[in-house]
Amino acid sequence: MRVPILRLGRILLTAIQSDLIDDEAEEFCADVMTAMSERETDGIVIDISGLEIVDSFMARILNDTANGVRLLGGQAVVCGIRPAVALTLVELGRDMMGALTALNLEQGLQKLRRSVAHAIRVDAEAYACVGEDLEDSDAYGGYAPDEPGPDRQPLDGRAASNRLRSEKVIRANAFDEDLPDARTGSKRGDIS
Repeated sequence: MRVPILRLGRILLTAIQSDLIDDEAEEFCADVMTAMSERETDGIVIDISGLEIVDSFMARILNDTANGVRLLGGQAVVCGIRPAVALTLVELGRDMMGALTALNLEQGLQKLRRSVAHAIRVDAEAYACVGEDLEDSDAYGGYAPDEPGPDRQPLDGRAASNRLRSEKVIRANAFDEDLPDARTGSKRGDIS
């Protein structure tokens, strides 16, 4: 049985309505990774309210799926976990470490939207702190994004943008450490 994956704007939605055998569970994980990489999405809500039982293998598949989504730049929310399933996961020592969780589908969609909005806001704040334009060649050590520098390989547009964004976040964090703490007046980076 194939689990359908629907798209709602920039969010993917899927509901596992019945227990999956091992091959189907692995196929589900692969399908989610494919959907995340082929479609421009912010994340996925996985509704498991239809599952009566979640064994350790299925818990691992859900966790691996959530971690894969995160590695692809998205966010995963698992919703509809029944109380008995939650107790079983706790007893098995399993946790949804790679995913956010929500009680139901409505809360899952809200949580994913809030999480995505927060990530965008943090990225925008980091971008504003640095105050540089994406086209600024100084961020590339004096080389344009598509020119190889002494320690750089040529980058395509998306890779260049991602690398610059990462460098800006690092610089924004360093900039934040140099700001005085509002409560103490000392710099955040100071140990004393």
